[in-house]
Amino acid sequence: TQSKDEPATSTSVTQAVQYISLAYPCPSFTQITCEFGEYAGHSGCDFSTKGNENQNIVAAESGTVILVRLLKKSYGHYLVIRHDKTTKSGETVYTLYAHNNDIVVSEGQYVGKGQLIAYSGTTGNSTGPHCHFEVRVGGSSQSYAQNPKDYLEKE
Repeated sequence: TQSKDEPATSTSVTQAVQYISLAYPCPSFTQITCEFGEYAGHSGCDFSTKGNENQNIVAAESGTVILVRLLKKSYGHYLVIRHDKTTKSGETVYTLYAHNNDIVVSEGQYVGKGQLIAYSGTTGNSTGPHCHFEVRVGGSSQSYAQNPKDYLEKE
C-alpha cells in the first residue's frame, strides 16, 4: 500500500497527454526545407509547399490565438498561439506560423490541435510558398525560439 508521504505515480499515458507534442503545421508537406538557424536570424524551420499556395496550415497543438498580424515585410501574414500544454519542466509553449496568404482565426480564439488556422502563401520576406514555423518556449518573443524539430511528433 502507498503511504500518505509517498507521491502518487502517474502513468506514461497521462504524461503523453499532459505535455506538449506538436503536430506538423502543414500536414501535406512535412519535409523541412530550411532548418532552424540555417542562416542568421532564422528562428524557425520552413516547410516548402513545393510551389503550391493556399495549403492548409493547422494548429500544432490546442491553445489560444494571441496575435494575428498582416505585415507587408518580415513574417508577412502571421499568427501566434499560446498552448495549453507545457514542456515537461512546466514552461509555456508558443507557436508562430508565418507567410500565410490568409488567416482564418482571430485573436482570443481557442483552437484545437489540427484545426485549420491559415492558408500557406508567400507574404512578407519570402522566396516562395511555404510555412515558416517557430516554437518559442518560456516566452512569446523571438528570443525564446527553439528548434521546432525538438517538439514535433515523430512521423
